[in-house]
Amino acid sequence: MARGTVSSHADNRVTGLRNLGNTCYFSAVMQSLLRTDLLREELQHHPNRQASYDQPHQQKHQQQQQQQPPERSRTALTDAFLSFSDENCKDRSGNVLAQLLDVFRRKSTRFSSGGQHDSHDCLIHFLNALRDEERSCSTEPDPKKCLTAVDKVFGGHLVTDYTCLSCGDQHRSCEPLLTISLPVVCSKEQRPLKDIRGNKKWKGKIEGTSKPLALPMETTHHKFHRVKTSMKRCFKQFTRFEEIENEYLCHRCQSKEGDPQTKWRDSPNLTSAIKCTLIYNPPAVLVLHMKRFEQVLGRFRKRNDKIRYKELLNLGPYCISGCKRNNPRNQNIWYSLFGVIVHKGSLTRGHYVAYVKDRTTDVQDKTRAFLQTTFLDRNAESTKKEIQEKEEKRTTTEIPSRGQWFYVSDQHVRRLTNPK
Repeated sequence: MARGTVSSHADNRVTGLRNLGNTCYFSAVMQSLLRTDLLREELQHHPNRQASYDQPHQQKHQQQQQQQPPERSRTALTDAFLSFSDENCKDRSGNVLAQLLDVFRRKSTRFSSGGQHDSHDCLIHFLNALRDEERSCSTEPDPKKCLTAVDKVFGGHLVTDYTCLSCGDQHRSCEPLLTISLPVVCSKEQRPLKDIRGNKKWKGKIEGTSKPLALPMETTHHKFHRVKTSMKRCFKQFTRFEEIENEYLCHRCQSKEGDPQTKWRDSPNLTSAIKCTLIYNPPAVLVLHMKRFEQVLGRFRKRNDKIRYKELLNLGPYCISGCKRNNPRNQNIWYSLFGVIVHKGSLTRGHYVAYVKDRTTDVQDKTRAFLQTTFLDRNAESTKKEIQEKEEKRTTTEIPSRGQWFYVSDQHVRRLTNPK
């Protein structure tokens, strides 16, 4: 999902990709990344990667690439992906695709077996490999704090508040994200976990915790959609207030007991706490992963619950009230859907397909305004203060990007006239 409205070239047609042997998971991910124009543009023009080609290093870099195979060069995966995503590429489903897959398997050896794999794992490893390559070209003292193209496009942050029920101490942690994994709720066998937000017992405990940017709107169920849950219900489950019973390690309670180092190492005194997670730094392009594979009674299974969602998603109810890069007068943070990856089959076997939107609108690209601009240290103390501050004000749009939806299964491509 992209923030705002994204434009793309009218001649950027959707083409199928050849299955190279259990590679449907890889093809589905590549179909979605091909529609992410911002990633290709940022990889081409990002200064960290450009520096490796500037004089006087350009000739040296070219000589090194000539002396070693392409798959072992410093930015082999980035170069292969840029060649693959080039609009003028005429052999995208042939040798170019095979070379891209070969380089990726060399970077992430867990995918080199040729077996079936999870598309979400593939996406995470692919983005991490692109990020590692760009960091290797960085001139920053600490390459891990380099704001890469992947971070600018997909990067964001979650904030989690913990409130100890013994001493009332509050602790806030900030964690980076590339994707958000949502629980699937709820099927006939399982009810959603209880949200203690409306419980009078905890009213005084949760008053000082994070508050959402906006309240979620009630959804209506369409008669032609016989589903068990919706994307909004999954998000509500993800951002609920949750009680942690005797599993929380409180710093203040440990310091009262004695030497905190001894307590943490030997037998920590665990307490109960209230936990709440919200989105602090919304990404420019949002990737949602539905946790359909779970373990029940020692066995793994796949959940086939149907999830209802719309082409527009308002992330405002799931963001903290002082979230970054949002206009405080506008409590809605809209994302427009342009890609869906679906697994058809069981836990042990199946097939991945993709639904992608070829966005051909001539509206100016507004998603670029939401790219990450600075590196946010998740351990920085200033993060706690920034949540209360008002930053650069940017508006969003609630109009879906215009374009044509396609169904893609390996080499098979079908235009969708009435997508649901």
